[in-house]
Amino acid sequence: NSMMRSIATSVNRTFGRLSSRSTSNQNNSTSRVVMVRARAYTVAFLLTWSWFTILLVVEIVGRYPPLALLYLTNFFTPLQGFWNLIIFMYPKVMKAKRSRGGNLSWCQATTEAFCPAINRWRERRTAKEDEREIPQEEEEKPEIPAGQERQG
Repeated sequence: NSMMRSIATSVNRTFGRLSSRSTSNQNNSTSRVVMVRARAYTVAFLLTWSWFTILLVVEIVGRYPPLALLYLTNFFTPLQGFWNLIIFMYPKVMKAKRSRGGNLSWCQATTEAFCPAINRWRERRTAKEDEREIPQEEEEKPEIPAGQERQG
């Protein structure tokens, strides 16, 4: 019984090391992706709200804020959602771009990432058009005038 326990323990340790090595690379890759995305969200937050924070400090001090600071605040504050959208959709756009071997333009990849249903609709429509082209090619044979058919 103790022999079986020791064998089971050594097997668990061996397979535990092997699986931890294979998942270690996956974990590092995932951690890197999460870190990059976290940094992007942090930059977006700072880019958006730093102007507003500076504006508040200037007003708390009791000074009138410069016009440029008001413009920067009013320009960047509403862009928070836009930055979040860009950061969120970037991996999906890259996946769409890679799915066709990099043959898609940025505009096409963005459209495919945002509206995958449109892409499926286009593919179905193209398939239907291809089906229609086959009979049309067969019908394009030169017609024999009606008078010649009767003679033969």
